[in-house]
Amino acid sequence: MIDQISIRIDATPEQVRQLVQRHRLTSVGNEGSQWAYVSGEQRKLTGIVLKIDNTDAVYIECSLHKQYNRIRYGQLNNYGIFTMQQARQTLTELLPDVLGVDIRRAVVRKAEIGLTMTMPHDAGEYIMRIVSVGDKELIEEPRYRENFQKVTRQINTRRIYKIYDKTGESRQKRRRDIPHSPMLRIETKINFVKDRGAWTMGRFLGQLPTLAIRFLKDWQSVIFIAFCTEQRPHDEDRYATLLMALGVKRFNDMTRSEHSDGRITADEKQRRDSFAARWNDLRRKEYARGILSIHEREYFDALKRNYNEAIADGAAKIVSEKTADDINAHKRTLCVQKRRAAFFGRRNSVTTETVDRLEFQCSVRLFYPKSK
Repeated sequence: MIDQISIRIDATPEQVRQLVQRHRLTSVGNEGSQWAYVSGEQRKLTGIVLKIDNTDAVYIECSLHKQYNRIRYGQLNNYGIFTMQQARQTLTELLPDVLGVDIRRAVVRKAEIGLTMTMPHDAGEYIMRIVSVGDKELIEEPRYRENFQKVTRQINTRRIYKIYDKTGESRQKRRRDIPHSPMLRIETKINFVKDRGAWTMGRFLGQLPTLAIRFLKDWQSVIFIAFCTEQRPHDEDRYATLLMALGVKRFNDMTRSEHSDGRITADEKQRRDSFAARWNDLRRKEYARGILSIHEREYFDALKRNYNEAIADGAAKIVSEKTADDINAHKRTLCVQKRRAAFFGRRNSVTTETVDRLEFQCSVRLFYPKSK
């Protein structure tokens, strides 16, 4: 599950010399540059990016999943399941051997937790229908083709959520080992520097179970288009889904914020404002059916299956004993409760905080059952 990672190590002059020789680092030479040495063409073969600044601090970025596959199988890719145990082994045993430096004293600046899931349908069909992770709206990336990738707001935030077509990415980059099946990738990028400073390596390794639970909780909270039609969903269906999840006030606040940031046009803002103003007169019950589409069921099935596989090789096996129907039924109950609270103004009975707490308790209860 742990994939991309960014760490920093304070090295001695001798360690710097060894790293420069071992990884064929290139001298920058510019007087005003922060960096003394940077990775050259070798990074394309190893998948490891190294930078050394003028104070002998070494910055290392790489994908643990790719490093594990490269060392074990000679393939620089991150397809399939990468378990927590494999991530721990890569970080504590394999990567130090490759780098030639002890990273136990390193601090973790950034990390990425993700799952690559094989799906029955093309990944774009799920990306098109997923509108947010909890109350964080997923925005389509304009530089890619339609329904290829969505990401949450990336400015001044500690966590960024991203969902994209993994098979399509391999085709776009013209890789030789393109997966034959449709693959959907979900990721949470965490910036520890923005959360009271970077984490020590010991703290990071100790917090891996907690990070895994948070990842599960977040990606269980995704919101699909609520009013599903056979054809491509219209903007109004997306607005309705957000209004059911956030309520009118937070929806309007989000609209104003996105318009101020330049992410939506004035016409888009006017359409949103008009729809929100008419919300009480719309067919709310039709939007509030709470019926799970086939794509929702397939997504939650894949999330449960892949998550369990990724954590199942730990010291104590943690495998869900609940079926997908149990998870989906609970999800539907919470979804309907939240929507009813938004529709009819009964937020005192089911608040956002209550739903978040129930979802977290459900995550622990479903995926970490008590031993008999």
